Amino acid sequence: MTNRDGSAYVPSAQRIERESAQRRAARRSALIAAGSTIAVALVVYIAITSAPGWDRVQTSFFSFEYAVEAIPMILKRQFAHQGISANHHQGT
Repeated sequence: MTNRDGSAYVPSAQRIERESAQRRAARRSALIAAGSTIAVALVVYIAITSAPGWDRVQTSFFSFEYAVEAIPMILKRQFAHQGISANHHQGT
């Protein structure tokens, strides 16, 4: 980039300092956001995993065997519901 007189552009010391301050502020904001996100995720994780009944939820909800058993029932009910829904709306 050149000036009107053909000389190379040199940013002022004030501009260099302002841009440096903006980079520091952006870096600080990103670190604060990342840190607070991690802190909230950790608190939520601890709250959920220490809640009463977590063992039951973990055993049933996160069980592959239970999922294999439950998915056909869920799909059957979902398709049945969609069929009733479609027939109901056709009559109106």
